[in-house]
Amino acid sequence: MISRLAGTAVRYSRKLLVTATLGAVHLRRSRPWSHGLMIAMNDYGWFEITGPGLSVGSCLTFVRGRTSDEVAHALGGSVIGRIVGLDDLDEHNFSVAVTELTGGALIVEQYSQLGTDEEILETLSQGTDVATVYHSEHNDELFIWAKDGDVRVSFDFRNASWREGSEPDALLDVLRAMGFNLGPDDPDDPDYVFDEQASGRAFDLAEHVTGVRLTEAVLTSSFSLVRVPALA
Repeated sequence: MISRLAGTAVRYSRKLLVTATLGAVHLRRSRPWSHGLMIAMNDYGWFEITGPGLSVGSCLTFVRGRTSDEVAHALGGSVIGRIVGLDDLDEHNFSVAVTELTGGALIVEQYSQLGTDEEILETLSQGTDVATVYHSEHNDELFIWAKDGDVRVSFDFRNASWREGSEPDALLDVLRAMGFNLGPDDPDDPDYVFDEQASGRAFDLAEHVTGVRLTEAVLTSSFSLVRVPALA
């Protein structure tokens, strides 16, 4: 699991102007030379009911601009076959599923969490961006962003008030614009709010930092089976 990373927090205090248009949120930094940034806000309600229990136990890692073979190589693994859909993934020991999407690749794990390992993320993110969305039924869910071999931001996507990494505030303006819960994380606090849409926000954030989007159709597509020595 990701270790606590020391580092100087970098705060982005630039004001954002937020405008909702056609189901998307447009972010514009209030600098005269800045250009508009679009953050897609998609409906991920299907994730809770689709797939082999991914919403209660999975690790999905998005890698910008990489092919399945490149991901397999970065993991130190080898492609041993293919599967269609993810229903049988848990029958293949020491393996992860990898598929190529527009803009990069997606790694899917069940009952393992390579995508939360700091050394794995450092390797995968060399020269690119990587985002991991880790779901668990044990209240330790995570969003992680790594870039150029460095874990920049890591936090529980159910409550983003406590963040770790080398630049824990690097995405703070985006988190606010997307509606992440930045309030108290103690359920006994009268101001505590449970964010039922947090999982979808995490996938939107993964798309924002990597350019790779998860869709429902992906879960029934073809995947490369990659056997990874680190899982053995």
